[in-house]
Amino acid sequence: MARFKVKIGIGVAVGCVLCAVGVALIPILHTVIHGLIQEKLTLSPKSFVYKAWSHAANSSAEVFMQIYMFDLKNKQEVLDGTEKPYLVEKGPYTYRQEQIKHNITFHDNGTVSYKPISMYIFAPELSVGLENDTFTVLNAPLVIIASLVKSMPALFEELADDLAILLDDAKLFKKLTVHQLIFGYDDPMFKLVYDVTGDLVLKSPQFGIMAGKNNTNFHTMCVFTGESDISKLNIIDRVNGKTDLTYWTTTYANMINGTDASLNPPFMDEHQPHYVFDSAVCRSLPAEFEKSTSVKGIDCNRFTITNRTLGNVEENPDNIGFCTPDKSHCLPAGLLNMSNCQSGAPAVLSFPHFLYADPSVILPNMNPRKNEHETLIDIHKLTGVTLKAAKRMQFNLLVKQDKHFKQLSKVQEVIFPLMWLNQSYVIGDDDVESFKSAVQVPLQIIKIVQWGIFAIGVFIILVVIVFLVRRKGRARSSSTKSRDYNERKQNGVDERPLLNDTETERRSLSVNVK
Repeated sequence: MARFKVKIGIGVAVGCVLCAVGVALIPILHTVIHGLIQEKLTLSPKSFVYKAWSHAANSSAEVFMQIYMFDLKNKQEVLDGTEKPYLVEKGPYTYRQEQIKHNITFHDNGTVSYKPISMYIFAPELSVGLENDTFTVLNAPLVIIASLVKSMPALFEELADDLAILLDDAKLFKKLTVHQLIFGYDDPMFKLVYDVTGDLVLKSPQFGIMAGKNNTNFHTMCVFTGESDISKLNIIDRVNGKTDLTYWTTTYANMINGTDASLNPPFMDEHQPHYVFDSAVCRSLPAEFEKSTSVKGIDCNRFTITNRTLGNVEENPDNIGFCTPDKSHCLPAGLLNMSNCQSGAPAVLSFPHFLYADPSVILPNMNPRKNEHETLIDIHKLTGVTLKAAKRMQFNLLVKQDKHFKQLSKVQEVIFPLMWLNQSYVIGDDDVESFKSAVQVPLQIIKIVQWGIFAIGVFIILVVIVFLVRRKGRARSSSTKSRDYNERKQNGVDERPLLNDTETERRSLSVNVK
């Protein structure tokens, strides 16, 4: 009995010790996990992510920019003011995007600065047509010049005669190729203004949604490396040397928050918004947690840009800072006035097909669909690595009726779409394997060791408990049988088995023979 108690005691002790070790390992392994992630993910030449971060060509992933064009089908009715634009979408026209970070410089304060340069290469095999496909589109330079003349009349006085001739000959709509609308074309009105005023009014004598941005640097970024504080990994510190923007009317609106979405701080709280700064839209965009999902077998959290981001001030009071020049000039929900960061041009940003916009601005034949037109980013739950992203934005111009310009004398006021784009990224297959072997597998092993030790301890304790319960049950059963036998014996009950008829006859015959 004593030996049995010793064995039971040893089993319970071993189980408890293993459980205690498993629990004690939680903070220790938490530190180990933090150390592993910091080693692999900080922005330093020796880290796992550095090569792909510094030059996209070092990654197996492909980044695409897909362009969706709009072709105007009722230009005469729009000119007469009898109808709003009826636009037919065609796309995608796909470009491969490759980004290189130049002049990478590490600083003593835990930051690194660089100049990003993106190159766009047309991919006909992934497109519905060629770059020279033509579309009937809005003559954007005409609309822009008309708006600038009204807002800055004194500046245009010396250009009045020459500009009047050009404006008189200009048409409100023109044929442009995909390449022209995206990467720019020479416009005589823009050239005249630029030649006289330099970049005081216009940034270029060309017009294009991304004019001058193909294989060209146009800003300097400075981000935290995460070495001294991993929670600041890739958080933007400065843009062009400044910690804040100057386009908007409130401190909140002018804040430079978040990352560029290529890499994010680990251990993100899904209950907090994740900010992405986009220089192309001149602001930070808050993305909110939507759901848990997976990309190529890797679990992640999906964050999306919701209707609140471009909501009206009733839906989102913080958006009052994006009403320019003041709160009396707020645009309807779903729109962002970009004029302050686009040299005064009446540029308006929206989601494709006016997703989340006020119904009053949605044009005929626009079909906003969340799954096709939302902006999203899928982030690994623990490390913050971006596994998939899609930035979808539509570029528009505000067209107003203006009796001083014959082309605009009858038109209805409208937010006129020029095109929309989808910049997409999905982690490459080779990168998936590298990520799993370098980061995910070690993390899984650490967790398995921790919970494995704890589970073994619990199992041993359960086995001991089950053994004791069964042993006690057998002892109780044996004790009950013994007690019943003694009671029957005390009551004079013969416990011997009764003889059956055959046995009785056999014994009787034996007596007679004798």
